[in-house]
Amino acid sequence: MRERFYTDIPTEQLSGFNSETGCKAYNCKIYSGYDFDGKCSEGYSERLSIGDLKAGSVKFYSDINILKSGNYEFKIETDCRFCLKVNDTEILRADAESKPQLYKTNIDLESKTNIKFELYVVAKNFGSFDLKWSPEDNSMKELDELIAKAKKADLVIACSGLNHNYESEAWDRKNLNLPEEDNKVIPVLAKVNKNTIAVITAGAPVEIPWSKDVGALIFSWFYGMEGGNALADIITGKVNPSGKLPFTIAEKQEDYPCFRYGEYKTENCRYNEGLFVGYRGFDKDNIVPKYCFGYGKSYSTFKYSDMQCKFTNDGVYVSCKIFNDSDFDGKETVQVYLSCNENNKRPIRELIGFAKIFVKSKKSKFK
Repeated sequence: MRERFYTDIPTEQLSGFNSETGCKAYNCKIYSGYDFDGKCSEGYSERLSIGDLKAGSVKFYSDINILKSGNYEFKIETDCRFCLKVNDTEILRADAESKPQLYKTNIDLESKTNIKFELYVVAKNFGSFDLKWSPEDNSMKELDELIAKAKKADLVIACSGLNHNYESEAWDRKNLNLPEEDNKVIPVLAKVNKNTIAVITAGAPVEIPWSKDVGALIFSWFYGMEGGNALADIITGKVNPSGKLPFTIAEKQEDYPCFRYGEYKTENCRYNEGLFVGYRGFDKDNIVPKYCFGYGKSYSTFKYSDMQCKFTNDGVYVSCKIFNDSDFDGKETVQVYLSCNENNKRPIRELIGFAKIFVKSKKSKFK
């Protein structure tokens, strides 16, 4: 039996409506107290995936229009206390806060009916929860449709990543995982179509277990309203990408210094790595990352030569010759690192300067 494929409950099946965005949504009642008491404010949420639930309690509710009869599986991953009700009947609950755990339950639902949906969530600190469902045979139908389309396509562009329910300011993520469904689907698509480009939308490091399966990988960041056009320009070659990573992407989150040296807890972190934060910690412990700090490709290839250091009273001046050995005009970021070989209290190398330069195809430039 194939594993179920989970999705968010489609917003078009909800009865709630957010007048500010013009989109269907869940109604929310947000309480300052832990027992759905205290000061109450009302709002809307288009997804039941929140990573920074403040202390208090929240009720999410809406009618859901069931389009097809069958067995539906609900899945909740959370560290909060919660209760899920369908048609006033409790179908799933957790009575105490804990480390993030996975809860599942099944229920038979009839088509052409509206069910009464209520989710009660209580968080004492910064809580998180993620609710998804899987209609009967959803895994086989949707995944098989994707596979069939991927086999026929000249090119597959698979978009993954995080939104502000997973990643935001003022709180830390529980882990560096991409959505579970994306990690299942993308390698399957890449297996049937070698011309698969994966696009990751995120503002910080994530684990990418399938990176070697895809033909190309674009880390797009949170690129805003014109992001689709910008992405199309890069994929079609209208724009030559030239970005470099401002952080290290590890094979797994335990490789990061904050996990190896520190006491990483999302509500109260102690970072003990000192100078050996980021790539400096990887160098110190000889841990090979998936993508190193400062890494980034373009459609151009560059060759370095004539590297020189000039010592003056004002400091050290570093220069080199950059040759663009490709058919594409492009930009390269020259990075300069300093090593202190005899002082093991210092990082093995430290970035002390960088400069981005534009070099035309088959031309050279000194910097």
